[in-house]
Amino acid sequence: MSKDREWLIGLTLTCVGVILLLFVFYLGYREFVKYSYIPTQPTDFTHILSMLFYVSMEVILLAVMCWVASIILARGLDFFRIGRSTRREIKEGEPVQNS
Repeated sequence: MSKDREWLIGLTLTCVGVILLLFVFYLGYREFVKYSYIPTQPTDFTHILSMLFYVSMEVILLAVMCWVASIILARGLDFFRIGRSTRREIKEGEPVQNS
């Protein structure tokens, strides 16, 4: 189990990163659909400004979430690479046993 530890950590981090990225894209699409309609009634300047502030805060939150998810995904792929090279070294270093 110890030689597959890096591979298991890599698999876990990669899955978590992909799930987080998909969740962020879903949240972004949901917000896009919510604000994609054009209101027919006139609105005042303060309402537009508060809506702009609210949307910009949501965009910043989604950007940070996407950034963290991409870092987790990259670390998971790094662990995959480490686990693969470790397994290759173990296979090459083991003596051939005749059964």
